[in-house]
Amino acid sequence: MFANGINTLGTYIVDPLDILELVDVEKPLKALDFCYQMDPETVSILDTISLCVTVVAYSADSTRSRQMLMILDSIVPLYMKHMQLMTMRKETPGGPRAELQTIHNISVCIKTLVSNCEALTR
Repeated sequence: MFANGINTLGTYIVDPLDILELVDVEKPLKALDFCYQMDPETVSILDTISLCVTVVAYSADSTRSRQMLMILDSIVPLYMKHMQLMTMRKETPGGPRAELQTIHNISVCIKTLVSNCEALTR
């Protein structure tokens, strides 16, 4: 189970439980707000990391911030391990440049987290 979770990071998988079938509305689901209509249907791991950092940087001493830090604590090491496995298998989509860009994006997020969160040092 753990290995399957790592191998599916960053890729779309089919829901084996077919949860959407339990929702009794017209499908495919449509956005209620106009601001969401042009957004992609998936959220990447990098988007998730960036969102967590944004929440923490906005209000570092809140309960939500602590929750986001727990999420970051969970997903960043797993994503880095996933990237390492992809590199070892030579399956990195986009090649070495894309991998370097991904590592750079993560480092920018972490740098932002560190530089904007004085409340975390207290």
